[in-house]
Amino acid sequence: MDNNTDLVELTTVVQRCIATTDNPFAAEKPDTRQLTIEAIELLTGQYRIADIITALTAEKERLTGFTQQRGGMLAYELSLSYREALYNCDAAIAFLHSTAVQQNSADNANA
Repeated sequence: MDNNTDLVELTTVVQRCIATTDNPFAAEKPDTRQLTIEAIELLTGQYRIADIITALTAEKERLTGFTQQRGGMLAYELSLSYREALYNCDAAIAFLHSTAVQQNSADNANA
């Protein structure tokens, strides 16, 4: 991690990048997965991919806790935005892993 960056700061930035819909029951919703990936991709210009993955993993653990709570239908409905954020977090991690592999392949080809 860069000297000027700490995990808490980066985790806060990452949390702001994870998109969710205001109304999960809406007929037309934005593609929050793609919005999340685009926002995370912008972070790669400022932070190392490994550091972003670390922050996303911490956020994934936090979101998992919210989605595993038990309760009735109201609890399920309240957890939908957390489930969507968790799905988008997983997609961003997969995207970054793919990006890292592509960068390593390009670096090896240039070596």
